Amino acid sequence: MAVNTIRHGIKDALRKTSADELVFELERIKRSARSLNLCDTIDRVIEEIRGASHSRRPKKAARQPCGKCEPFTERSLIPRETEYEIASTSILASSLEAATNVDNTPAKRLTDASTALFFAFNRNDTEALTAAYRAVSAVRHSKDVNPFDVHRADLIFHAYHGNRSLTIENAEALASEARKASNVEVMCKGLRNSAEAVIVYGMTGLAQELLLESRSIAADLGYPAQVAWGDLALAALCIETMDLLTARQHLNAAEDACRANELQAPLFHADLNLFQCWLAVATSDIHSAQRFSRILDRAFVGKVEGTALWAKTGARLASYRQKKSTREFDLLSQSIGSRGHYTLEHFSLAALVLHAKEHGDYRETSHFAAKHVARMNQNGRKPWPFLESILA
Repeated sequence: MAVNTIRHGIKDALRKTSADELVFELERIKRSARSLNLCDTIDRVIEEIRGASHSRRPKKAARQPCGKCEPFTERSLIPRETEYEIASTSILASSLEAATNVDNTPAKRLTDASTALFFAFNRNDTEALTAAYRAVSAVRHSKDVNPFDVHRADLIFHAYHGNRSLTIENAEALASEARKASNVEVMCKGLRNSAEAVIVYGMTGLAQELLLESRSIAADLGYPAQVAWGDLALAALCIETMDLLTARQHLNAAEDACRANELQAPLFHADLNLFQCWLAVATSDIHSAQRFSRILDRAFVGKVEGTALWAKTGARLASYRQKKSTREFDLLSQSIGSRGHYTLEHFSLAALVLHAKEHGDYRETSHFAAKHVARMNQNGRKPWPFLESILA
């Protein structure tokens, strides 16, 4: 009876909202359903909705029904999401200007402040990050802003400064808010942001849970780009735990999704080749590591700073593409311990050790690496087994 009612009213329903929104809400109900008959009914209703829509997910994101500002997505940024986002000083300056313009709405100011926080974090610009966070504080209590954006801004700021308790607290709050989002991209992205924040504190179990949840939601609702981003994040986590077989499977899945769905985000390809490079280094496939490092160089073309520069330099040194280079070695050395949250720090330390074995003072570098491994271990992050093996 329920299926027949849906079938007769489906065209009118789809004129009012998207098929994906209906499917999303039904999937949410199904997860809490205890009756097998109800689950079967929901499955049949979902089939009717998908069959009637005859279209991909809408280009416009669903609006929050409560009337509050919807959390900002990558559409309000350069299409990028983790910590190597490339941003020019002009983009950062314009975001800060808009964030402090009192003629803008509180929601607009928070969006621009959050954008500036991302860019400042990735450029390792403490002064700009502090200014952006002051702009967040100026509007955080407005009824027009979304709690999701406030928690994400707090997460970026406290992670940068290495405040363990506040980072974890805001990561958990962000994940909770993400699950309430009506926009699937916002939900998946919030869960991934939360996972990436807690990895540096050794909470790999929680990170895995959040990443798998994000990927599962995206896969169930047919969002291939979000599935691919999830695969990249899971691959990075698997490399850190030295589950290299699973890491390769996730990277292959991300690459296949990229081709099948013609994903164009340039920095998606940068992440893909970065993690492929480090997987090759960890498996002693130097030829492949050098190939992926060259592709990474092309992805990070032009002047880059902060995390992007460190990622590019580390891949070059670890894949033995760079002959003795004091400048690049010193640059990467200075990145170690330079901020509280540096997801790829274990990669950078490994790159320094590998390069020193060939071209530098291995004894001094190994002492330097061991000191920082002990520091990371104090924060709860387990030593990377590959780094331990080359230090032995």
